[in-house]
Amino acid sequence: MERIRIQDNELLKIPQNENDILPTLKLSYDYLSSYLKQCFAYCSLFPKDYEIEKESLIYMWMAEGFIKLYNEKQCPEDVGHEYFMDLLWRSFFQDVEEDELGNISTFKMHDLMHDMAIQVIGSESTTIYSKEKDIDNKNRHVSFIDTLNSSSEITFSLYKARRIRTFLWPCETTYWDCSTFSEIIERFKFIRLLDLHGSGIKTIPSSIKKLKHLRYLDLSENKDIEMLPNSIVKLYNLQTLKLSECDKLKELPRDVNKLVNLRFLEIGGCLGLTHMPNGLDQLTNLQTLSRFVMSKGRIDSVPRSYGKLKELNRLNELRGNLSIENLKHGKDAAIEYKDANLKEKQRLDRLDLEWVEEDMD
Repeated sequence: MERIRIQDNELLKIPQNENDILPTLKLSYDYLSSYLKQCFAYCSLFPKDYEIEKESLIYMWMAEGFIKLYNEKQCPEDVGHEYFMDLLWRSFFQDVEEDELGNISTFKMHDLMHDMAIQVIGSESTTIYSKEKDIDNKNRHVSFIDTLNSSSEITFSLYKARRIRTFLWPCETTYWDCSTFSEIIERFKFIRLLDLHGSGIKTIPSSIKKLKHLRYLDLSENKDIEMLPNSIVKLYNLQTLKLSECDKLKELPRDVNKLVNLRFLEIGGCLGLTHMPNGLDQLTNLQTLSRFVMSKGRIDSVPRSYGKLKELNRLNELRGNLSIENLKHGKDAAIEYKDANLKEKQRLDRLDLEWVEEDMD
């Protein structure tokens, strides 16, 4: 099928009358395959002019089951990248920003494209701007915009939509009530994606283990989270766990090895982390691990519950950037580095190594 592409400057030439614009743009949408249609429509959950992280969006698509694999050799992250590039080529996305390696990191949607995304997704999704908005009980995807000052302003009618699959809080708020978090867990058993980044939440209820279908959990930029309940390891379907910029987080769950489907673990900026948990090497599906923090103690005095560098041995699917911190000098350290099998991490874009002087006390 022939592709239709609309350039950004062509969008500006379209007559500025909504009745004329959307039908014109929808011609390009109608030529999309079914899987690209749902991936594009899903972007209606973000506010207009929002800077969307490309990698996070792909993991969201994965969590929702939008990415279809046709053979066992295909990697969902790679297929998701192809979906993204196809939509970008057709000008559904624009204003891309690249990282220092030339990889696309963020992008935006033209306002007209955003309007069309809202139109085509219909009653399956809604964006909540105020506590007065009524929610259709058929809704599957819900996004909250920054005009809400706290979780207490969430419209009560939301709780009627029991089969919510997406709970997205794209803009930071000043206060998140933990009791509301518990209420969400109790009422929405089918949630696949829960994004509460920058929501100000301080504690994670142990009842989070009840979200058996959860695939994507974003708790990043919550400065006061000190620990995660170990019950979180019962989220066996979890693919993405984002904890970046949780400054006070001291450690990861001790049984993290039970998250066998985990593919994306983001812990950049977690300055309070002192070590990695034992058993990380069992997460062989892991594609992204932003940091590996070694204990600063002597190698022969590290507790058994602390993961050593050999935890990286089997994680050969890692891609993107990896920073290994608190490396040590000496014969024992050299043996441990060999056990890490770093030479097999061929898919990494960047590997940062940071040494420290070993404490002899």
